[in-house]
Amino acid sequence: MGKNDVGGYREALEKTLNDADTLLATFNALLDIARLEGAAGAGPNDKLDLADIVADVAELYDPVAEEAGITIEAVAEPGKAIVIGDRRLLSQALANLVDNAIKYGDRGTRVSVTASVDAPNIHVDVRDQGPGIAREQIPRLTERFYRTDRARSRTAGGTGLGLAIVKHIVSRHRGDLVIRSREGEGSLFRVRLPRAESAAAPTVDEQVMKDDNR
Repeated sequence: MGKNDVGGYREALEKTLNDADTLLATFNALLDIARLEGAAGAGPNDKLDLADIVADVAELYDPVAEEAGITIEAVAEPGKAIVIGDRRLLSQALANLVDNAIKYGDRGTRVSVTASVDAPNIHVDVRDQGPGIAREQIPRLTERFYRTDRARSRTAGGTGLGLAIVKHIVSRHRGDLVIRSREGEGSLFRVRLPRAESAAAPTVDEQVMKDDNR
């Protein structure tokens, strides 16, 4: 067996392993969508601070961004962006958006993740400085397996299901996903969620004390 043959076998093996990883990721993503579609009963009911989730996701993806030549900027004031939700699902949604922004961002640019209050809603914005998206493609971005740049998606290892999962998670939290982009100007993905009450409703005893002290 010559050196060229060994190199060819190694290349074929690496391609097979990469294809297997992509297939497994696609299978897991489809399972996630099936679970979300099949979820019934009461929705998520934990009070969460989105500032914590923003910080955790930014820290998780910082090495990935650094390898891609991209800087992640996270902005969220603790104690302000409070929502009722499922931490695991909201973390997954935000991670999908950040991962997507890194894959399609240009080297030497920035990805910003910002949580802000716009009563009665909370906005979490993920903005990249990539090539942008054509207007006619934006309505199709949350379709399963839809890709704006198939060659780049294959290179980056995308499944084409990330935004579909985000849409399902946001809908389960009674929110919506807004996408804004122009070619050559980057893209903005905004998750809009209802804001939780800033304080819990008073108990019966607390309300009685309040009435007695008028």
